[in-house]
Amino acid sequence: MHDSTFITEDDILYFKNNNIDYNVDMPIFLKEIRAYFNATWEKQYYIEKEVTIDELNSRYLENYPSTGGKHIIDDSFTGSCPTEMLSHKSKFILKTLYDIHLR
Repeated sequence: MHDSTFITEDDILYFKNNNIDYNVDMPIFLKEIRAYFNATWEKQYYIEKEVTIDELNSRYLENYPSTGGKHIIDDSFTGSCPTEMLSHKSKFILKTLYDIHLR
């Protein structure tokens, strides 16, 4: 069970069918993506505290999938990026939720 308004039951099922345990892997994703953003964003935009997926989207990604949120995500993964900071499962979650495909 999840308490997110951003993540749907279909997302949970898709994750499960792709070996992603939402309750285990989502907290890891949030930790890794926060560290990634803090490594690539200007200090004034840092995410200082742990966040939920809904907080990430509303506070930092302008209610993704909004136009502003899409621009932030795109800009965050353009150019030389420290993608090694993200685990394989976090990259899968990123691809599923934000349409960002990393190797």
